[in-house]
Amino acid sequence: MSADEFWHGDPTLAKAYRRAHDYQNEQRNQEMWMQGMYIYDAVAVAISNAFGGKSAKKQKYFAKPIDLGLHEKTEQEKKRDEERELNKWITNLNAMKINWDAKHARQKTKGDALNGTN
Repeated sequence: MSADEFWHGDPTLAKAYRRAHDYQNEQRNQEMWMQGMYIYDAVAVAISNAFGGKSAKKQKYFAKPIDLGLHEKTEQEKKRDEERELNKWITNLNAMKINWDAKHARQKTKGDALNGTN
């Protein structure tokens, strides 16, 4: 805000300039925080790969930038994300079913052994 605007302009402009300044500071703070996340991950990957040992799985840095959700997703992206979520659910449910079946098979085997039936 120029001195002329401050002294001769609309008094509400000072509040608007102050608010804009606060938003810029907040945005800069978010950018620096995100940069810290990238640096942290880069250092963690480097240290893990350097000192993880021969048997440890090699870590990889991000394949693409972190999505901040600032752009509108295309229909194709939305459909792909929905399919991924569905596949996760199906995989988890199948794992639960396998665990359930294994648990009940063990219980049935224990029960048969106690009853003397095989």
